[in-house]
Amino acid sequence: GNVLIDTLMNMPLLVWAAAQSGERDLLDIVAGHTATTLAHHFRDDGSVYHLFRFDPATGAPMGGDTYQGFAPGSAWSRGQAWAITGLAILGAELGDRTYVAAAEKAAAYFLSKLPDDGVPPWDFLAPGPGQPKDSSAGAIASYGLQRLFDVTGHRPYLQAAQMLPERLARTC
Repeated sequence: GNVLIDTLMNMPLLVWAAAQSGERDLLDIVAGHTATTLAHHFRDDGSVYHLFRFDPATGAPMGGDTYQGFAPGSAWSRGQAWAITGLAILGAELGDRTYVAAAEKAAAYFLSKLPDDGVPPWDFLAPGPGQPKDSSAGAIASYGLQRLFDVTGHRPYLQAAQMLPERLARTC
């Protein structure tokens, strides 16, 4: 009954498997999973729930939650990075502008919440000063932003993709 935002990073593997095996049904799984993720994990501001709960018996949506973020309604930075990267890869591989647009929305949120040092906190909405940093979120987002640049040609994505590992190396 729980679907993690992280799973978006696995969908390109199914795209590859479909291409290698000729099993086109795998692409239906990708489309269905991604449509469900876009419909339920994304908030209006571009942030994402880490996980979304569905009733195991009926499949009815129950609500957003988290395993690793501060709170169900917060924005776990690594989950945000998974969303950017998984959707950017899918958008490029499948030529789906909906996926690219969703990756851009997630990226806009991520970049707007970065602190001055350029290293994401573990959760963008965790209260109080001195929150722990998440270098993994920065590295994952850097790769996703590079993929977004590749598919859109939008230079600010490339600039952010280059800035993040530089800041991680300097700070972490």
